[in-house]
Amino acid sequence: MIDKAVAGANALTRRWVDTLGSEASVAVSGAGVWPLLAYLAPAADGPGRDELTATTGVSTDDAASTAAALVGLLRSTPGLRAAPAWSWI
Repeated sequence: MIDKAVAGANALTRRWVDTLGSEASVAVSGAGVWPLLAYLAPAADGPGRDELTATTGVSTDDAASTAAALVGLLRSTPGLRAAPAWSWI
């Protein structure tokens, strides 16, 4: 499960990096937003659900548990917060 989550977050990060010019100097990571997208996918319908499923790379049946696995990994990493808004986790 965690392998799917890490692969999904990494793929999202790669897509963002691919949109940047080669002269860009930024830091991006899908690790903070990927779980949110995965949590939203099962609740969405129509094209939104399809897009969220494609973006996360996991089925809606596995989305919540896969997102929870990544959040758990991020929470267990010393000195790391997934996102400032997630300080309550």
